[in-house]
Amino acid sequence: IKQHAVVSAPGDFGGIACPGMLDVKQTCSPNGCKVLATTSGRSCAEYCRQSSRECVAAWEEVSDNCDVKFDWRCDEPLAGTSDLLCECSAAASGGGGPAIADPSGLRLVWSDEFD
Repeated sequence: IKQHAVVSAPGDFGGIACPGMLDVKQTCSPNGCKVLATTSGRSCAEYCRQSSRECVAAWEEVSDNCDVKFDWRCDEPLAGTSDLLCECSAAASGGGGPAIADPSGLRLVWSDEFD
């Protein structure tokens, strides 16, 4: 079994976990927020957004591992690669999907005017 060292980055949030991250090839931080992600032409910002999170940092990896080859920008996809090291915020941003209204304040109205 091949093991990789966990690489720490400025955005690591201690023990707060990032559950539900999609398209993860490898986890690169103890909290699960920094991952080697299958981005397939997407930026890390787009990748993090699919999990309702914000991009904290982005890098190109050395060779399908957690080793940083060079820094990258959250908002730019990297041509010629199908994966990036992406670090997403631990807290969900709330912008990932449609809001569901609280039905407790709604009132049913009936009208005999419908045909």
